[in-house]
Order: sequence, then C-alpha cells, then structure tokens
Amino acid sequence: MSKKKLSKFNYTGCLKADFNLIVDHFDKIFHISPEAVTSLCNFLKEQNFENNLSYNFTYGKPTLKNATRNCALIEDLRKELDKIKKKQNYSVENLPFNYKNLHWLAHYIIRVVKSIEPKTRLTVERIKRFLPNSPQYAQAVNQFEKQLTQALVNSGMEEFQNAEILLKPRKYGVNEYEEIFRSKIIYAMDLLGADIHTAELTLEENAGSWRRQTMTRAFDEYLYPISQAPSDPMLKQQWHQLHDKHLAAYLRSKEAIYYDTYFSIINEAGTATDNMRIGCLGSAHASQDLIRYSQERNRLLKDNKLSLEHVSLLHNVEK
Repeated sequence: MSKKKLSKFNYTGCLKADFNLIVDHFDKIFHISPEAVTSLCNFLKEQNFENNLSYNFTYGKPTLKNATRNCALIEDLRKELDKIKKKQNYSVENLPFNYKNLHWLAHYIIRVVKSIEPKTRLTVERIKRFLPNSPQYAQAVNQFEKQLTQALVNSGMEEFQNAEILLKPRKYGVNEYEEIFRSKIIYAMDLLGADIHTAELTLEENAGSWRRQTMTRAFDEYLYPISQAPSDPMLKQQWHQLHDKHLAAYLRSKEAIYYDTYFSIINEAGTATDNMRIGCLGSAHASQDLIRYSQERNRLLKDNKLSLEHVSLLHNVEK
C-alpha cells in the first residue's frame, strides 16, 4: 500500500473517530437544561400562547375549533422566534429553539465537542454533512423531543397546580382542562418543529402526571368549589362523601370519552385506564350515576341553604 493511500486511510479513520466523539456524547449535546425550559415557557407566556389557541367545546367531546386558525398562530409565532434566533448564541439554553437548525446545531456541537476534546479535527461543515446521514443523530433528536415534551408537561403541571385561578367556570359544563393542557403541549412542540406523533406519544406515556389531575380540578371547580362547601359538620361530611362518589362516576365517563377521542395513541402508549375500557354499557351506567349524584348534590346544597337561613333567623331573634 502506498504512503498516499495509507495517509488517506489514516485520515479517514481519524475523522471517523472524531464523528464517534459526537455520537458518544449525544447525551451531553442534547441536554435539557432548566434554563432552556424556563426560556421557552417565558416566550410562550409573552406571546399569550395558551389564550390564543382556539377551541370548540361540543357535547362530550372537546375539539380544536379551527385547525387553520391555530396553524396560522403557529406561523406567526415562528416569525417571532426567527427574530429571537438571530440574537441567540450557541448555548444549551437556546437549544430547544434551534435543534432543527442544522447550521446553528453544527456550531453548538463544535463548542460541546471542543470542551471534551480540544484537538478535534471536526469542523462546522463536516458536522453539517455528517448529521443528516447519521441514524444515531435521528435517534438522539427523537429522544430529545421526548425529554422536552416531558419537561413542558412537568413545568405546565407545576404552573397548573400553583395557579389559584385558571378559567372562569363555564355556565353549562365543566372546563376541559385536559384538552387545553394537552393541546398547549402539542402546539408548543409543533412550533419548535418537533415530530407531533412523538409529542403525542410522550404525553400519553406520561399521562399519570397530568391527565386525571386536570380532569379532577375542572370537576371540583365546577361542581364542588370550596365556596359552596357546607359549614355544618354533618352536612360537610355528606358533602365530602358525595364528592368522592360523584368524582368517581365523572372520571369513568370522562376517561371513556377521552379514550374514544385518542384511543389509537393511548393504545400505542399502553396507558389505557380501567375507566377507558368500560364500553357502551359502562358509559351508560356512569351517565346514570352522574345524573343521580348531581341531584343529590342539588338537594344537599338546598339543605345547606335552609340550614344557613335557620342560623340567620336565630341570629335575628337573638338581636
């Protein structure tokens, strides 16, 4: 073998080793930092993202009102993002905004790789040619999108649980917090250019951290707000006992409806609950229970009102 061929062979081998330096450290490259999540969430808040999404609540099944309108919103927000991106440096804090931008990502990777191996022969151009043909890169991006979706779920739930007021109670039905929460995450990931199927699958795989919690809060705010709880100890005990039975019936019905809407992705995630498997007969029984418990609740509120009036009358007599 000639010296020229040997030199070329050695060069190729060394370059391959440099590419392995990227592959072996994708976990450090595609890292979700708390600062990045905060920066992304702040951008969404500044753009009033959640309130600008459009919804249509039909009987039993909430749906996004107008996909075209929401897609237009995403396009407008992408223009705002483009303005911000021009001012961003190649830091992990800005990774969620730029991980689909090959030019930015190559510069960012160079910085990470050189912090590990300062003498690397990799350049921005070589990285830009390497990434699109790397299955490990595709896998790393997929994993990053899952982690980012989960980070948004965690951040969203922290905000959801700490918020004293979310939406005003609806006049004719329970607020669909689970649909609003779900759509907010999906559209946020769509804004960043993520694979929507991956985002939806990750949401359902992590359903235990948000799905029932959002449904329960909506139920409590509409049917059992603290302001309506009886002060009389006996009525208060009945109130809490009825709440638990009423909520159980509500969740049976609600989760069955949710499953009917998203059964394909839920089955793929493997997170179907027992309530989702009750079928038509079970749903009918749950609906009957809801009517019965609603009537019991109304009677209890009436009894509480009479009790309060009785206390008021006694107070006036004492005067």
